[in-house]
Amino acid sequence: MPGLGASFGRGAATTYTQDLANADCLLFMGSNMAEAQPVGFRWPMKAKENGATLIHVDPRYSRTSAHCDQYVGIRAGSDIAFLGGIINHVL
Repeated sequence: MPGLGASFGRGAATTYTQDLANADCLLFMGSNMAEAQPVGFRWPMKAKENGATLIHVDPRYSRTSAHCDQYVGIRAGSDIAFLGGIINHVL
């Protein structure tokens, strides 16, 4: 979708991948970015070098989990309850 680039960033994505390097905290949930998108995973690793905290939430320990500061092993299907708890804590 080239037309969405002007409004939402690059293509249909809402976040420019290189901007992940500027984050203070990154939460990966249900994703194994280190295996699925190794080229794009360099930006979260650059954020970690700059002091960012990386958190991986997934039932399965993976290569992404090994690179992150925190691994939260939740039960399969409990992701909505986990996100509800996060929202409750933030509010």
